[in-house]
Amino acid sequence: MTALDTSAARNAVAAQPRPSFAPLHTTPIDATSDQQARLSHREARQLVCEIRTWARQFNAPDAKALAAAMDDMERLLLWLWTEMDESLLRLTLAESAKTPEKAAEMRAVAMQFLGRWLGRKNADQG
Repeated sequence: MTALDTSAARNAVAAQPRPSFAPLHTTPIDATSDQQARLSHREARQLVCEIRTWARQFNAPDAKALAAAMDDMERLLLWLWTEMDESLLRLTLAESAKTPEKAAEMRAVAMQFLGRWLGRKNADQG
């Protein structure tokens, strides 16, 4: 085999069409400093989904790791939303509690749900 054959073979391999990949496009999020901005779980889920979908087009370890991280992010967000819903439910129920003690107990449980997400210890734990 001559050097010309080797060079021609390399050029032929390099000239093979490569798959085209979609560029990353995400939906812009409103400024969070705006009190009237309509930000909710929908925007968070959409952003996670857009990044995960983009990463899944690649067959590379880093892309697979990014897609897996977006799966984890979505699970964390779902847990957060559940904690918030539970705390709001307890606060709402506290308004109609039959005794002040029961209302205080429901508010304390609501604060535990919120504090757990923030990594705070319960007040009675020290």
